[in-house]
Amino acid sequence: MKQLALSEFLADVSARKAQLGFDEGAEAAEARRNKGGRRTARKLMILQRTEQRAHAAGCEPVVSYR
Repeated sequence: MKQLALSEFLADVSARKAQLGFDEGAEAAEARRNKGGRRTARKLMILQRTEQRAHAAGCEPVVSYR
């Protein structure tokens, strides 16, 4: 098995993104998000608990579509 340091992997990913002209702006990232149209009840429950835990910890919850 080939071993690869995380720093090498991340450098390679960054180089490939730059080569492809990958847009990581907020608008482009939002366009790629899963809009949640086919979420299962279990996944919705997980998202709700995650949001509740973020609020309880005083953190801003990650935006998730329901």
